[in-house]
Amino acid sequence: MTSPILQKAALLGCLTFNVLPAFADPAAVFTDACGACHGAAGEGIPGFAPKLDRPAFWQAMGDDAPRYLGGVIVSGLAGRIVADGGQTFVGVSMPNQAYLDDEEITMIADHILSSFADSDQTLSADTLAALRADPPSHADLLAMRQSEE
Repeated sequence: MTSPILQKAALLGCLTFNVLPAFADPAAVFTDACGACHGAAGEGIPGFAPKLDRPAFWQAMGDDAPRYLGGVIVSGLAGRIVADGGQTFVGVSMPNQAYLDDEEITMIADHILSSFADSDQTLSADTLAALRADPPSHADLLAMRQSEE
């Protein structure tokens, strides 16, 4: 876990190197990057950010789940989303998190897949590299969701 002083310095832009220690906890990385909107336990915020703790949703995505997650992290997501029992999210967009390094993105995606999807899938380095080289459009990502909701 990074010290509060380093966290504050990083937020202020004072540090230009990666302070993510090799022993970083994936749950902590997820909470730092995603927890404000999706909650540390993936519970989401009604009307603002969809719940991520939905194993049936992730399992229905099958082999596309890691690619979808990586795509959302790299590209962000905007548009009408219907999730978790018909709850609609409109007008709120998730900004891309492309500023995160590959290790952080992989840790976040793998944490979501293992903790909230009850899956042993992972986001591969090759898949992430392809997503960074050719980021998916929001329409492409929404199309992946629509077939699963």
